[in-house]
Amino acid sequence: MIKLRWLTGILGIMLWSSQVNAQQYSFINYSIDQGLPQTQVRDIVQDSLGYLWIATIGGVSRFDGYSFQNYSVLNGLLDNQVFSLAVDNVGDVWMGSRGGITKFDGHSFKTIKFKEGFNSSSVYKIYSDADTLWLAVGKGLIKIVNNQLKYFTVDDGLISNYIRDIVRVSPDELWIATWNGISILKNGKFSEFKLLEKQTYVLNILPDSNTIWIATGGKGLYKYENDSISSYTTSNGLASNSFTELTKGIDNDIWLGSGMGLTNLGNGSTLIINDKNGLDFQDIDCLFTDREGILWVGTNGGGLYKFAGKLITTYNVKSGLSSNLVMAIQKGQDKSTWIGTYDKGISHIIEDTIVRIENKNGLINNTIWALAIDGEDNLWAGTNRGISRITKSEIQNYDKKDGLLDNKITSLYFDDTNNEMWMGSINGYTRFKNRVFTQNGQSDGFPGKRIRKISKDPDGNIWFGTINGLVKFDRKQYKTFTILDSLPSNTIYCFDFDVDKMWIGTKLGLSLFENGKFSQFRLGESPGDFQINSILDDKRGRIWVGTNNGIYTIQSGFGKDYILEHYSKENGLIGVECNQNAIFQDDEGNIYIGTEAGMSRFDRNILDHQRKNSPPKVIIKELKLYLEEINWEKQGFQYISKTLLPSKLKLAPDDNYLTFDFFGIHFENQNAISYRFMLEGAPDKLSKTWSKASKNTFATFSNLPSGNYTFKVMASDEYGNWPQYSSSYFFTILTPYYATWWFRSLAFIFIALIVFLIIKWRINTINQERRNRELNDQAKMLRLEQQTLNANMNRHFIFNALNSIQYYMNKEDKYLANRYLSRFAKLIRKNLESSQTTLTNLSEEIERMTLYLELEQMRFKDEFDYQINVDSSINTHQVKIPSMLFQPYLENSVWHGLLPMKKMGHILITISKNGNSAIKIKIADNGIGVNTSLGEKIKNKQDHVSKGIEITQSRIKLFKQISKKDASVEGPMEIIENSITKGTVVILRLPLLDNEF
Repeated sequence: MIKLRWLTGILGIMLWSSQVNAQQYSFINYSIDQGLPQTQVRDIVQDSLGYLWIATIGGVSRFDGYSFQNYSVLNGLLDNQVFSLAVDNVGDVWMGSRGGITKFDGHSFKTIKFKEGFNSSSVYKIYSDADTLWLAVGKGLIKIVNNQLKYFTVDDGLISNYIRDIVRVSPDELWIATWNGISILKNGKFSEFKLLEKQTYVLNILPDSNTIWIATGGKGLYKYENDSISSYTTSNGLASNSFTELTKGIDNDIWLGSGMGLTNLGNGSTLIINDKNGLDFQDIDCLFTDREGILWVGTNGGGLYKFAGKLITTYNVKSGLSSNLVMAIQKGQDKSTWIGTYDKGISHIIEDTIVRIENKNGLINNTIWALAIDGEDNLWAGTNRGISRITKSEIQNYDKKDGLLDNKITSLYFDDTNNEMWMGSINGYTRFKNRVFTQNGQSDGFPGKRIRKISKDPDGNIWFGTINGLVKFDRKQYKTFTILDSLPSNTIYCFDFDVDKMWIGTKLGLSLFENGKFSQFRLGESPGDFQINSILDDKRGRIWVGTNNGIYTIQSGFGKDYILEHYSKENGLIGVECNQNAIFQDDEGNIYIGTEAGMSRFDRNILDHQRKNSPPKVIIKELKLYLEEINWEKQGFQYISKTLLPSKLKLAPDDNYLTFDFFGIHFENQNAISYRFMLEGAPDKLSKTWSKASKNTFATFSNLPSGNYTFKVMASDEYGNWPQYSSSYFFTILTPYYATWWFRSLAFIFIALIVFLIIKWRINTINQERRNRELNDQAKMLRLEQQTLNANMNRHFIFNALNSIQYYMNKEDKYLANRYLSRFAKLIRKNLESSQTTLTNLSEEIERMTLYLELEQMRFKDEFDYQINVDSSINTHQVKIPSMLFQPYLENSVWHGLLPMKKMGHILITISKNGNSAIKIKIADNGIGVNTSLGEKIKNKQDHVSKGIEITQSRIKLFKQISKKDASVEGPMEIIENSITKGTVVILRLPLLDNEF
């Protein structure tokens, strides 16, 4: 152990101490290198879309947070020297130059020149008052209404022609700042504000509720309130007595710009920011607070500055630190701050003094990895060469010779419960208790190497972050957690405890240990977001995570959701690469972060009360076809006001490959914006659901079908807040003529007409074919009926009938002759009548059958008899059947069935209903049978062939075809009983008809 007593006394302190400069505030500078056309900034305004406009003496710039769009006389400006800007009530931007003004309506520039006498005067201020513009010039006051100019001078009541500012402080009072004081315009008349001293040069006027602030050139700041006025000068703590402009801040504080920097008045305190504490160029010409509450500072030669706010302040070499590479931070009990650096030892901040402690002052080594305060308020510093213990009176140094496991100490933890110091190193750890060092390496059972972090959980377990995993020590045994337990990496840099949770930072990401399980927690997409260097639970609702891409805070949201906030240089962080475990919280809750560029301090009071801005509104900047920019005006469309989007856009069917360019203006952190969009009317899911959030500032849609569409897009800020509204654009893709309703209607009518004509032609053809078939069938029916008539009146029957009549006449049996002759004549007459019609009544057909059978019975006496039975439910006079249908079957029964027998024959005719729609005619005889009759014909070699039955079957078949009714003939077929032929039967089934067909 090496002891080195401190130098004491005034001389000793002066040898290695220095005065602490003020903490540094962060500004982001935009100058020529970033695209600003000139460094002398005269005025700043924000237009209705959110663009920031910057007036310089080299032209005007429009700033969207990414880049500057510059305009000059080549674009239509009256002059490149622009002194003032204003946005009117319709969103047009006005630019004041020497001898006139220029208006920009979003698409083109138009100039208005002043009359002679005013044409050499510069416009120092433009004030938009409803539909009126007021101009402050060096020769008087100008009023513009509907492009008509009206001029006012001292001759009209002004107290001076040299005007610097104009503002309405009440509905009926317009205040005009002049070289000689303030003129008030009320009810068309000018009067003087008499509470100021004579010859007071007024530069700027700021109304604030019931107060009016008046900035002067040389006499300081005036506050007018309750009809009284008070003044503030450098004696009251202001930076200067001459202020160029005033603006109201986000916290209702007042900012004043001067040639000596910024002065901030708020909450009864005064803050000066100049080139000593963050503002590199302090000659300020103009100030502006945008809609997000961000302060913009225009300088007279240093360009444009964006103030990152008061939340984060910085300590670095400029503040008096020995080095910007801050590796460790601790607070002593006396509220002094210990800062360990990588290359310049320790800086000890005591009130307004920084004491630098390096190896030349007794420190064992200048490379500091860790700091810790023990129970006696002594500082322990872990270095590359061992441990330095700094007390109030001496520095004590320890290395391996004194009992350390290794010289390089990378982590320290003081356990106040057990009053012991834990020191992590390359090969394990060393514990110091009761002035004794105890080594614990791999040979002692410790499973890890290169310890980066040591801490104790609420249950008293000691945890180690090593390159071999996360090690838990319950004072008895070690347990190691690795990637096999779902950690993102075995290299553990940091961790901290959050009630029942544990947050672990690794080389490859953040992990959360909860309910006995590890889960990975995604912060961002940048590679720097995955290296977690420091973690701190502030016990006030936030987990602080230092990465290689700035600081993240994690807050519990609704349910299992978390709210992320990201801080980078845009927010005032001095450096984005946070050093390992260089994080600390003081007793007031302020957070200190060590980075490669210095130390940043988060003010707890501002952090807890800071106002969150609403998410950025997105501007749909441009619409491209097939990735090409289109001049929509040349295409016959008007532009939507202030944009390059065509109004009431209707695209041709083939113009269906569209790209929308958009962006959100969010000056607080432009790089943190994420976008999502949808296309209502699209054929896919994007019609109803938002796209996945991304950083892309364009959306492309191809092969869109015809229809109406609404493109919607919104943006989130760095905190992941999405707005309730979205920017939208409606357009139509026209339907091709072949898909229009009228074309389809005409096509449908044309096709329907063709189909109709084809169907009609086909129907006519079918009808003609049907008629031809009917005619043919009728002709066939006529022929068959004629054949039936011929069959019924065949020569044999007529010859035999006449012979029978002659027989009766020769016998002089007049009665039988007359009877036979009358029945024969009646049968002939009925046959001839029936030949004139297709159908006949059933009663007529029964009578015809009766006449035929009587004639045959008279001719063959005692050879056979007959019987006709008719169902009583059948109306024989109404039912129609084909005429002359049964005689061939009766003739067949008589001649071929009965007459060849040696006994008395019998014919039974039965007419009954066959269901509800047909009748059945059954003709049965007890003759020799069909087969016997055919055999006799063959045996006797008879050449007569009866066609009656064949004709009748053909007639029934044709009848069925024509009438579309069911009709059939069964037989002739033999009646068999006990294998003995008992006769022949024929069954005819005919439909019930009551009309001709």
